[in-house]
Amino acid sequence: MTDKDRTSESRPPNRLIDCASPYLRQHAHNPVDWYPWGPEALHKAREADKPILLSIGYSACHWCHVMERECFEDPEIARLMNENFVNIKVDREERPDLDRVYMRAVQMMTGSGGWPLTVFLTPELVPFYGGTYFPPEDRGERPGFPRVLRSVREAWDNRREDVSATAGDVREAVSEELVPPAPEDGLGPALLESALREIASRFDLKAGGLGTGQKFPQSPVLDWLLRLWHATGDERARLMLTMTLDNMQAGGFCDQVGGGFHRYAVDRWWRVPHFEKMLYDNAQLAALYADASRAFDRPDYLQTARAAARCMLEELRHPDGAFCCARDADSEGIEGRYYAWTWRELMDCLGREKGAVVARHFGATREGNWEEGLNVLYRAVPPDQLEGVSEDEAREIIAEASELLLQRRRRRVPPALDEKVLTDWNGLAVSALTRLYRATAETDYLQAALQAAAFVLGNTDREGRLGHAWRDGPCGVPAFLADCALMAGALLDLYECTFELDHLSQARRLAARMVEDFWDEDRGLLREIGPAHEKIMGTGTDLNDEPVPSGASAACHVFLRLRALGYEESGAGLAEQMLERTAGLMERSPTATGNLLSAVLRRMAEPHELVLIEPPAGALSKAADRHYMPHLARAGAAPGQVQQAAAEVPILQGKEAAGRPAAYLCSGGACQRPVHSPEQLLEQLAALLSDS
Repeated sequence: MTDKDRTSESRPPNRLIDCASPYLRQHAHNPVDWYPWGPEALHKAREADKPILLSIGYSACHWCHVMERECFEDPEIARLMNENFVNIKVDREERPDLDRVYMRAVQMMTGSGGWPLTVFLTPELVPFYGGTYFPPEDRGERPGFPRVLRSVREAWDNRREDVSATAGDVREAVSEELVPPAPEDGLGPALLESALREIASRFDLKAGGLGTGQKFPQSPVLDWLLRLWHATGDERARLMLTMTLDNMQAGGFCDQVGGGFHRYAVDRWWRVPHFEKMLYDNAQLAALYADASRAFDRPDYLQTARAAARCMLEELRHPDGAFCCARDADSEGIEGRYYAWTWRELMDCLGREKGAVVARHFGATREGNWEEGLNVLYRAVPPDQLEGVSEDEAREIIAEASELLLQRRRRRVPPALDEKVLTDWNGLAVSALTRLYRATAETDYLQAALQAAAFVLGNTDREGRLGHAWRDGPCGVPAFLADCALMAGALLDLYECTFELDHLSQARRLAARMVEDFWDEDRGLLREIGPAHEKIMGTGTDLNDEPVPSGASAACHVFLRLRALGYEESGAGLAEQMLERTAGLMERSPTATGNLLSAVLRRMAEPHELVLIEPPAGALSKAADRHYMPHLARAGAAPGQVQQAAAEVPILQGKEAAGRPAAYLCSGGACQRPVHSPEQLLEQLAALLSDS
């Protein structure tokens, strides 16, 4: 513990000490008079006629920690905050609704956003000034936080009319309808071509990914490229996808020792990451690499998917089986210290002879390839190009060294773990593990998925409604649309793997809940908040699929998948309506609507169903899993249980196999003759794929 830590811990705690969020509790010993978001703080702001200083961040955010150390721990800055504002701390992962609204407001006011998010509000909760990180003193063009605090308070006291006018403009802008009109061609090939051209115009032909600066994985866009290639065979989609996957898995953005992915790369080449590890990134990328391994017959992609799953299971898993939010970027007060290596550390661990081979492979140098003599490991030289050793020898040395480095790294002080369990992110994790199970047939992945889903579904309220977050008990925030939609999609994935009717009925229950609680008839869209949520300005529909799929787009997939299984609930019609309503947005901003574009592909796909009459994980299921077929509706039951299951699953009706395994492959309402061997099914699937 540092002297600063001792000083901080010796202070009396503020109100955040009783919060469930680890991020909020990190600020519980600041000298700032922090409030959590809630009636007490909002009442005080109105009663005292004070502006609100709203600070939003999350536990794995490096610059959030920096601003805390520099500003919120400073007694003089804290005095300015306490005397002039009602100070509220919010965990963006716990309250994504607040983060979404106020991030959008700051982006409108300043042209950029990020975390920590610093927003000044009227007591009516309308923003009038904001920014992101503020240093403790002026630095170049960035004003110091004390100057910002004094200027905002001076404006509030002496220029209230100007503040009110700005707040009114922001309120109007944030509440404005943002969905552009649909293109003339609507949902069709022209929309897909327009989106692909726009993405291609931003694609980095040298390093993969979008843009030539910092690189984010943008997983929903990559998933759409894979689905588009599968649907159309478009080589542009394949090239952009595989180049990006190749470079991501080779860079320091991918943890070369422990597996998994960091949040983003600070450089064009994916070499130096920003070191947080987020559950949502690792879940989406594990699923994507698993699917791409089947689509392109790439064992290296499957290896990367396994490594991402290992990260989830070893670094992010809660003892009760669900998955925690994130690992910090910092440890021992230094960003990346847990993951980076000095030359001496490498040689001491591996020995000079093998260490030199490994260093060449991973781009390590005596001086360090990053900062302060540290090396970030990335695949600089392939094993078949390392001088002085054969390819087989090199691979053996690298594999042995990676395990040794992992064991050595585990002795270090690990980055802090945010132990919150979020329903939507756990839905992504469950789906990822089911896709790995289908790519590998390894039941450990399926068991982990089942445990995570059981934990989330077992922590509902008295009325059976999901909550958004859990840490040592529910956090009191009702489920948002994304929670319901992503968990419903995960339950459909589990049903396809297990044929357990309970998973299907739970998914249908959540789908009905989405229609009941979140549908906005006037706008023709699903809202992100329901009747149990707090209503503030601008809390409408979230259509942004970055960095995670939006609740609206995930709901479209759920509704369309249920229709493909034979259910004619109103949800499928709502999905059609939403996709048509948002076609203009997809045309204008395809990089932000990847999962919506994937829903368009699902809607356009010719309907195909596969009914399997065999026990789960039977030979026919394993044969079917060899192919990547993202829009194939799949249902099944064990022989002797078909009649009972058919009463619940419409596409099982009329399917029977006289007590032996059988597979029915159907298209457009007509089924081929049932087959009984994996070889016969593979022939049918291959013919179907060649005709697509």
